[in-house]
Amino acid sequence: MKKTYSLPLLVVGLAIILTQIATFTLQNYFTSSFLTLSYSFDLFILLGISFVLILQFKGFEKLVAITAVVYAALGLIYGISSGNAVSTVVESTNHEVIFVLCVLLAYALLTIASLFALIHVVQTKFPTKFTKGFMTVALSLSLVLLICASLLVTTPQLMPIIRSISAYLAIASYYAALVFVIEEKPVYEEPVRLPESEVAIKELDRLYSRGIITTEEYNARKDKLINK
Repeated sequence: MKKTYSLPLLVVGLAIILTQIATFTLQNYFTSSFLTLSYSFDLFILLGISFVLILQFKGFEKLVAITAVVYAALGLIYGISSGNAVSTVVESTNHEVIFVLCVLLAYALLTIASLFALIHVVQTKFPTKFTKGFMTVALSLSLVLLICASLLVTTPQLMPIIRSISAYLAIASYYAALVFVIEEKPVYEEPVRLPESEVAIKELDRLYSRGIITTEEYNARKDKLINK
């Protein structure tokens, strides 16, 4: 059975491409958003994921889920050392601690959601509705935490605000892709095979009903099949 092409995945794939190009350009010309390990690394990884979502070849869900787990793990590593990156930007040590805490919790939630996605596509353990709902909540909280962290390192000026908004949209597009990858797996039912004798009797009934064989021939053949 051929799998149906998913239009939502196509849309989020295109959204990732557009938002990644926008956020890369803005962070390249202005300061970094400090929300990810590297905006250049994000461009490389997430554009790759977007192309996979658009092509949707066989087994693409597994590739996306594995990449998501690796990306989230790298985000956790960044979160541990993110304080060094923003130490000259935040106003106080308290703000730095809050920033690191928000980033760490955000990537921890992303890691958990990515693991649930991987479990689902490799060997489903939980109902699809539960997995999708859990991931939606976890990723929503992750996005909120990243926005809170971003507020601590964004100056109240036009371009830094636009840069931060583009970063939010890029992250949200990626999160949406992870949710849309979770789909109900089709259940394949084996066709019920009738015994050969039953198939032969049905064919015999069809011939008799059409008058192709006589009553005597019909009864004789049927007795042979029953007593076979």
